[in-house]
Amino acid sequence: MELTGTKALDVYKGVVQKPIHGQSLAYTFDRPDQPTVKRIQHFEIASNRGIWKNGWKAVAQHKANTSFNQDEWELYDTKNDFSEYDNLANKYPEKLKEMIDDWWIEAEKYDVFPLDGRTLPERLKLFQKKNPREEGPVKRVFYNNSSMFHNSIAPDIRNMSFEMDAEIYRLSTDCNGVIVAHGNQTGGYTIFIKNNQLYFDYNVSGQKHFIIKGSNPLPSGHLTVGFHMVKQDDGYGIGKLFVNNKEIAREKVGYLSGLGYSRGMFCLGCNANSSISEHYRAPFYFNGQISKVTYTLDRMIDDTEERVIEEMKTE
Repeated sequence: MELTGTKALDVYKGVVQKPIHGQSLAYTFDRPDQPTVKRIQHFEIASNRGIWKNGWKAVAQHKANTSFNQDEWELYDTKNDFSEYDNLANKYPEKLKEMIDDWWIEAEKYDVFPLDGRTLPERLKLFQKKNPREEGPVKRVFYNNSSMFHNSIAPDIRNMSFEMDAEIYRLSTDCNGVIVAHGNQTGGYTIFIKNNQLYFDYNVSGQKHFIIKGSNPLPSGHLTVGFHMVKQDDGYGIGKLFVNNKEIAREKVGYLSGLGYSRGMFCLGCNANSSISEHYRAPFYFNGQISKVTYTLDRMIDDTEERVIEEMKTE
């Protein structure tokens, strides 16, 4: 911002913004040998802590599920020991105490707290106690919406048997487009109609596609199209396409542990953002009508683990 001459906004869309902390590096661009003007820098990643101050550095690796008071701090003179080989904690205990006290001061100043040194399983215990797992089969119904759904709203169909049935209306056999899509070109799945044929396409991390194509042309008018997955013991499943409750195609589908997991949006009637399938170009809007889409899961998994992982990323 210093280089462009811009200033950070104090308020954005009615929300008061926090100040941008830190030291600009612009002074080093035309003076690369200029000594640093920075005097102190704190660190905290996944409850592991550190602080650098005027060439001294103190660090503490936290053992999960233990008190932070039990952490063992190390002390290094980085001016004379760049590789941090010689731990001077016992030699200079007063310097170490000063550095630790400074860490707490900096952490308070820059909103590091609260610290949470629990492992993922320990964090999950609390979530699972508050949100007990709901056993299936469970139905989830989605109605056509011009808005996209966040991926956290999408049905979690990973590594399980499930059924997806969509009630649609096609004015003619020229009605094509995406019925359901979850993901983007880096991975996801999509169920769509193209050239009057029903398709399922599972894009595995942008590297491999499992594609099932219907064997018969689709009728016009009111109809129900579906995709059903029957999980097998070897991590694969048998994917089946249905039209008006009649099976029209089946194929083996692999990598079920990733099916339904995507950072992309969950959409009805289109494929938002980049194309999941190579058989169309997004958004590939469905030019018929979608009344509703029903997912029937053999069990309902509240993806607590994913929510906790997302929370941990912000720490």
